[in-house]
Amino acid sequence: MALQFNRTDADTGHVYTVYARIDGGTVLVGETTAVVLDLYDSVGAANEGLKPVLPPDTPTFTADEMTTPNPAFITALAAAVQAGTILSPSDALKTAMYTLLKQRATYAGAVDV
Repeated sequence: MALQFNRTDADTGHVYTVYARIDGGTVLVGETTAVVLDLYDSVGAANEGLKPVLPPDTPTFTADEMTTPNPAFITALAAAVQAGTILSPSDALKTAMYTLLKQRATYAGAVDV
């Protein structure tokens, strides 16, 4: 699984499509929860786990984000279970992180690819 979204270059204003994949070994849980998103220029590279071509994003979820009731999150996670895309604890964790990311303005409009 990966996310596809648009990013704007701060220097040129150019908008380009990027593909983000959670680096499964870098979910850090503590006072906050952080993930490392490896960024790619194609969905194939993201899905095959090739070397990222862009600097990674490292979004951090606050304790409030992780503990406040979030009905939209629960609905999205339930839909993933019903669709059969969650087959293991690892799938559940990654799906949960992708779902939370898509609720942020930075990743608004991101789609699963």
